[in-house]
Amino acid sequence: MKKKLVLVLTVCLLALTSAFASHSVSLQVAPYAIQNIRFQTSKEYDSEYGFGVKAGYRYAYDDLAFVGADLSFSDYNYGDTDERYLVLSTLAKYGFMIPINNLYLDFDMGAGVDLRIYDSVSKFYPSFGFYMGLGYKFNEMIEFTGGADLHVAWQDHSTEAFSSTDTAILCRLGARVNL
Repeated sequence: MKKKLVLVLTVCLLALTSAFASHSVSLQVAPYAIQNIRFQTSKEYDSEYGFGVKAGYRYAYDDLAFVGADLSFSDYNYGDTDERYLVLSTLAKYGFMIPINNLYLDFDMGAGVDLRIYDSVSKFYPSFGFYMGLGYKFNEMIEFTGGADLHVAWQDHSTEAFSSTDTAILCRLGARVNL
């Protein structure tokens, strides 16, 4: 009997939380991005150009704070080769907003994993991201967003000299839809 009561109360609590919480989805494009790869040997490479796209989900459990997840894809071009450096990333996020009338400042940070592909070699690596942006509430349902992502990943290699720290900055524009 106690288990059923606890289960019913838990379901009711989750239903109430979902009913009064705010859910949103977002889509942003990165028309410009740059990546730096720094090896343990102090050798480093900078991309000439990069672009990407990011889709996200947010669950606002408070008027100003949220949790969520992002899935992003980035493509970088290094001038000395025809190969593309592709990054597929998923991050669990936590963030907050600072409202200023219809505008708001948007900050979030997250941790996750990247699938990095270069020259037919692909591997998963741990990553961390920080986003800082500005949003404009067009109406209660649609918001326009813009900002920059700082993305860091650590690539371990069996030969220590080939281990690297990869840092990328992606300029983003997009929209968020509140459900």
